[in-house]
Amino acid sequence: MKNIGWANLIRAYTARLYVLDNPKLAAREMFLIMETSISVDSKIKQETTKEFLIKIVESISDLDQDYADDLGKHYTKMALDLLYKTEPKKKK
Repeated sequence: MKNIGWANLIRAYTARLYVLDNPKLAAREMFLIMETSISVDSKIKQETTKEFLIKIVESISDLDQDYADDLGKHYTKMALDLLYKTEPKKKK
């Protein structure tokens, strides 16, 4: 992601998600971006999307560590909720 276009896109998304002033909503948007990538993109594009989202979180962290921490907690909860929702039930 050395391209200047990526840097501008990362800054734009960082600003957009930060001004929401709602870490849960920001996490939801990021989660949907990754879920969409998983559904439609190749593994290589999924990795690019993951790196993109990591860079956004790093940028938000530079602005406001507490906001980034809350965003991360909400994102993790969404991932775990999805995992346990879709995990096959074990037979006893």
